[in-house]
This record gives sequence, C-alpha cells and structure tokens, in this order.
Amino acid sequence: MARERMTLAELFRRHGVDPGALPHTSASPPDSEVRKRITQAPLQPCAACARGKFVVWVGQYGSIPSTRITLVDEAEARTLAVWPDPE
Repeated sequence: MARERMTLAELFRRHGVDPGALPHTSASPPDSEVRKRITQAPLQPCAACARGKFVVWVGQYGSIPSTRITLVDEAEARTLAVWPDPE
C-alpha cells in the first residue's frame, strides 16, 4: 500500500489546522554551532557504556590464559567488577 506524500502544512490543513495560527518557535542553531557545543562539552562517563564494554571485553579476551579484566571507577577509586570472579 503506497503512502501519500504531503508537506507538514498540507497535513495540518487536511486536519483543519491553520499552520499560520501555530506559535512560532525559535530557530534551531546552525549545524556548526551544534557541533561546536558537542565537541566542547566535557565527557561524562556512562556506567551503562562501561558495563557494556566490560561484557564485550570478557567475551573477546576471556579465552586468553591468565586474563584478568577489572572495571574501575577512577573518579571514586573503587573497583566495580572483576573477571574472573576472585576466589
């Protein structure tokens, strides 16, 4: 089933909404400004990302003899996870 293509203004009119009556929002910043904000923002560690990488690393390197993988929170100086489990 093919979908009909229409502009947003046409969609509004079809449903009885006058696009000119909608409140105007501020314009989005240009892409260069958005990129600048993203690249200059300080990196925040993501616990979910770190745990995901830990699982991947165990899968990738776990078969190597004497492998030990440790997930450490450097900001709090504490160990979050160790593989294999300490005996």
